[in-house]
Amino acid sequence: MTLRKRWLWMCARGLALCGWGALSHGAGLSVYENGSPDQGRAAAGRAAAAEDASTAWGNPAGMVLLPEPEYVSGANAMFFDVKFDPDGRTDVDGGAGGNAGGFLPALGSFFVQPLNDRVAIGSSMTGLMGAGLGYDEDWAGRYYSQEFSLMAVGFSPSVGLRVADWLSVGATATIGYARVSAETMLNNGGDVVGDTLADTIDNLQGMLDGLPGWGIGWLPGGGPGGGIFDRAGDVREKITDLAGALERAEDIASSDDNYDDGLVEICDDAWGVGASFGVLVQPGRNVRVGVVYRSPIEFTFKDTLRVTGRGAVMEALAGALDIERTDVELTLRVPQEVMASAVWQVCPALALMGNIGWQNWEDVGDMKISVDAARDVETSSEIPMLDTWHFAVGTRFRPCRRLAASLGWAYDTSALELDARGPALPVDRHIRYSAGIEYDWKEDVTLGLNYTLLDMGRNSLDAHSNSLTGHVSGAYDKAYAHIVGVNLRWRF
Repeated sequence: MTLRKRWLWMCARGLALCGWGALSHGAGLSVYENGSPDQGRAAAGRAAAAEDASTAWGNPAGMVLLPEPEYVSGANAMFFDVKFDPDGRTDVDGGAGGNAGGFLPALGSFFVQPLNDRVAIGSSMTGLMGAGLGYDEDWAGRYYSQEFSLMAVGFSPSVGLRVADWLSVGATATIGYARVSAETMLNNGGDVVGDTLADTIDNLQGMLDGLPGWGIGWLPGGGPGGGIFDRAGDVREKITDLAGALERAEDIASSDDNYDDGLVEICDDAWGVGASFGVLVQPGRNVRVGVVYRSPIEFTFKDTLRVTGRGAVMEALAGALDIERTDVELTLRVPQEVMASAVWQVCPALALMGNIGWQNWEDVGDMKISVDAARDVETSSEIPMLDTWHFAVGTRFRPCRRLAASLGWAYDTSALELDARGPALPVDRHIRYSAGIEYDWKEDVTLGLNYTLLDMGRNSLDAHSNSLTGHVSGAYDKAYAHIVGVNLRWRF
């Protein structure tokens, strides 16, 4: 990689990787907590339950099972507790970063309107992806990732059709909007460059000390300017000039502003489109099976890299490479997905539910990160991601006529192998433990409350890109989220 590309990559790589931060809500960044009542059972049975208007998103084929118009709205308060513990191999000055999580809200709304006993239409507004992290300003991994936020939502009109008494199908079109912002700190290179220059100057001084003095004519090849020592004198003069230039460069490298971090940031929004298709089968009176396929949705973010607080070394390097501006293009995808669910109504008071799902994160890892500057230099990156599997089981039971309770458990495999994780990518397997209640406040109004404990695993970290980013090693010993959701179901 050329010096020019190294400069561009150093500025952009950390920001681009931020787009795959791990403070997420599912495998990778997928959102299961979208405001629907089934959060109380960890989304178990989502593609087959068809028990409220959230089926407009969960499986549009289930809309034909609702006998009357219905609206569902939900809100989530997500409290993330994610803390990094560096070990002795970390060689960057700084702390552990504090709690990189914090608070993240989420909303969702769903509507279904039956047109007759065979056709229904609906709509949904849900989160597609969501993440946010922010470390303390002086943390050891600040040259990899400092702050990141991603919000992607989708508006989805849908239609459902009853093909037979035991079979229905549905389709949804999604218009997605996403916004991303990311910051990483810039090591201005004063300590790294200064030490390197000092070593180089010491080596040159040693070479000067080992050279002989000015030559005299009686040596072999003699004559004015022709002796071997005369030529050695020429070499001495050139090395002396070089040493002087390096000493002046060392003065620049040792200036105070080179030891203060700079800041690199990007921010942009984008639009994308996708679709989903669902099938719902009822092989028996008390059993339903549903399958949903969701296409990928691609968002392309473009922004000019903003660098502030750049020290003298970086200013000189940018000038030497004729870098007037750096444009970054980041392509991010919501992965394609297949989810299959089953519901067994054991008795009027008890139902058992489950999911099996797959998400194509391997394709998402082959993302585009383009960096263009004054001379049209372009580079790209590929993150080795893994397809993920989702498993969920849950139950819904009615202890009395007006009250329903839910319990659920879900497991999502990791989207990243251990050696691919970084400070912006500490993604491990996710386990959800969920519980919820629903209360029929009125004949046509139901209120719901649910809670999910999201265990995001213990993520080891060992990152070392170059001398400017440093070596950051340790583990995320604490990575949990507490998610509290409320929802309202209105039938009219």
